[in-house]
Amino acid sequence: MSIFKTRVFKFGIGLLFLVLGVYIFANKYAQSKVENLLSEKLPPQFELEYKSLSIDILSGSANLNEVLFQIKNVNLDSIKSVFNIESIQLSGLGINALIQGEHIELNRLEISKPIGYYTPTLIAKDSTASEAKQPNPLKGIHIENLEIKEASITLRDKKTDSNSLNIGNAELAFSELSVNLQNGPKPKIYFEDYEVDMGSLFVQASEFDELEIDLISGNKEQTNIEGIAFRTIPSPQELSKMIPKERDHYELLIDQMSLRELGLFEPGSDYSLSAGFIDIAGLDLAIYRDKLPVDDFSYKPTVNEMIRNIPWPFRVDSISITPKKINYQERVVVANQGGQLFFADGHIAIQNLSNQLPETEDTEINIQSRFMGKADIEVLWTFNSNNPEDSFRFSGNCKNVQLDALNAFCQPNLNTLMAGELKTLFFDFSGDSNQSLAKVKVRFKDVEIAVLKKKDGRRNKFFSSMANFIVRNNSENKNGVYKEEQVTVTRDKTKSQFNFLYLNLKESMMRAFL
Repeated sequence: MSIFKTRVFKFGIGLLFLVLGVYIFANKYAQSKVENLLSEKLPPQFELEYKSLSIDILSGSANLNEVLFQIKNVNLDSIKSVFNIESIQLSGLGINALIQGEHIELNRLEISKPIGYYTPTLIAKDSTASEAKQPNPLKGIHIENLEIKEASITLRDKKTDSNSLNIGNAELAFSELSVNLQNGPKPKIYFEDYEVDMGSLFVQASEFDELEIDLISGNKEQTNIEGIAFRTIPSPQELSKMIPKERDHYELLIDQMSLRELGLFEPGSDYSLSAGFIDIAGLDLAIYRDKLPVDDFSYKPTVNEMIRNIPWPFRVDSISITPKKINYQERVVVANQGGQLFFADGHIAIQNLSNQLPETEDTEINIQSRFMGKADIEVLWTFNSNNPEDSFRFSGNCKNVQLDALNAFCQPNLNTLMAGELKTLFFDFSGDSNQSLAKVKVRFKDVEIAVLKKKDGRRNKFFSSMANFIVRNNSENKNGVYKEEQVTVTRDKTKSQFNFLYLNLKESMMRAFL
């Protein structure tokens, strides 16, 4: 071998060792920087431990195995959230981000099998502990693609120390995810799109109520939620023994809910949450109220006020609801389980549902249904949630009501039977949070009332005769076949707005029948 070739060979070997040394040194340097980033640059509430960490500086990738991620309370003296993670894989981590340590840019982050719990509201607004610990905190994170695989997450109720939400076998993916950590102890999160495939969801909504969902899948363009069940767990009879005051017993079942054109925390948007269209198919609702427990005399807000007080701005352009049946049962006497009224089939359309409506725009709720499964009813309900006086208008019509259909409610609760026909009813209620003007135009015929004896349920002839003497048999009068009445109704603010609407109907119809 010539001297020249020998020198070239030695130079090549030396260069190879130099490159290999630089590569090993760079990997070691990058690994120390990542370790420093994970231990010192994260907000002080966050702690990350792992069994092993591997770095490849050429590809900008890193792998962490058997990770323990913990979140502490604001005083940093107790652990509120713990996640065990099988592995974390990331790629596209630039050397500049490691050196500066202020902003992290990643092409891809994959989190496999995170299992653990999270306790909300563990960070206080007035905390200054996090700022005092770090002179050069991490300011932001941007991830082109984030994937979370086989996640099982539990939210814990801070007051009761019990599980308030369980998510099982969830697959989540986010694109163009940005986390701004310069917003104090509560980071701001933005993302361009998401994909979700979640097998089950459980929420402990209250002491007595639970929410279960069978499946959630989709993205921002369309997300489908299937098998929704919101239930009061104790039976109506058991609930009555457990509650100190009146409250409703619920069972709400929905076959499928489809949410389209979703907007979630988008920069520049006026809304934290928005949707172009929500379709709710196969709604079945049963409400039971036992009037025997003590009344709840606390203040009840109007629907306008409840929407207005939702703490984050939202808007839904259009909602379509296809109900199977809506059933209301009310018990007022000890001797029985109460009477019931129901609405079957039909359709509910809601437009412009928002807590940020301008003065010139109203929320509109159009309802079409069959009262007691037979009589056609149409309703238009309009209001603006930002109107401080809670103004509203509730109008519509009902046709061909056979009054004996009301006996399912009147007999057990009022000890009366009714007969006759309500041919046509037009109603128009308008007002605010204090009072309203109720107008009705009604046509009826062959009305007869039977007052029953409490002991044996037979007709009480004397009181029945008195009732039929007072109540009109038909609506004919000198002005025609329709009877028109109007009355001013004062709202009882210890009862719901639905009770207010019922009072409008009750007071105006009593005048029409007398």
